[in-house]
Amino acid sequence: FPWSLLNFEVLTYLDLSRNNFIGQLPEVMTNLTQIFSSNNSSNSQLVNKIPSNLEFLILFGNLLNGTIPSWVYTIPSLRYLYLGHNQFTGHIGNFQHNSLVGLGLNNNNLSGPLPLSISKLVSLRFLVVYFNNLSGNVESKIFFKLKNLIDLEMSNNPLLSLSSFTFATNILPKIVSLQLSSSNITEIPHLLQIVKYIDHLDLSNNQIKGNIPKWFLEKHLSNFKGTRQLDPTITVIGLQLIFLLHPWHHWNECVCSGDVIFAGIVILDIIWVKFGHSLLSELGKRGDDSFLPISN
Repeated sequence: FPWSLLNFEVLTYLDLSRNNFIGQLPEVMTNLTQIFSSNNSSNSQLVNKIPSNLEFLILFGNLLNGTIPSWVYTIPSLRYLYLGHNQFTGHIGNFQHNSLVGLGLNNNNLSGPLPLSISKLVSLRFLVVYFNNLSGNVESKIFFKLKNLIDLEMSNNPLLSLSSFTFATNILPKIVSLQLSSSNITEIPHLLQIVKYIDHLDLSNNQIKGNIPKWFLEKHLSNFKGTRQLDPTITVIGLQLIFLLHPWHHWNECVCSGDVIFAGIVILDIIWVKFGHSLLSELGKRGDDSFLPISN
């Protein structure tokens, strides 16, 4: 790995993505002034100093392994850190500065909790940690100060508990992309009540059951993955249906009931549902639905 590039003190942008580099990131020996490669101590590369103005560290799509060294979390000017699609292990470290705008650690083997230090990243707009082995409870307080976050992707961390996060209502007011597939959640996240527009919402492969709240049906979702079908043994009485806004919704069991306002229906897919005439009557009043498959 060409760590000698870090000898350039004026370096602000380092992108070595998709190069199939193998090995570990170097370790900091003393106060960010001496860095040795931890791959082979007898052939280590000496780096004089981490560039103090480094803003972009982009290493995704390699074969880097081992733990992410602590110096990565201490670069004062770092704005974008993308280490996804590698083989990193260990815990996510504690961030020492609040300059980060984009953080991508997806598709690794990282474990342990989502650190509370993320809460200090007040400029963060993108947080992507899907397909890891993260665990523990994701505290909603992590996100209280992240008012600028627009993209949160935590899918496929089966040991991560999102119960506290799911019930929080006063977080992430600017979120437009929320991806929580395969996250063991049981309810539609309450934070969506205050969000005006969602561009990408993925709640697929969870254990969401029961009535879909009316406020959710009134949302304008351009790309929604979530519910697909009810269990065939369930009898749905009256105006109860499965509401979908994208053809690839699956592995949840949700219904809505009562008075429903269909706001911007793109796809309405009803499978294994017993419904009354009130549903067909209501749908018959609409002439602008894009797609309406009903099967049994």
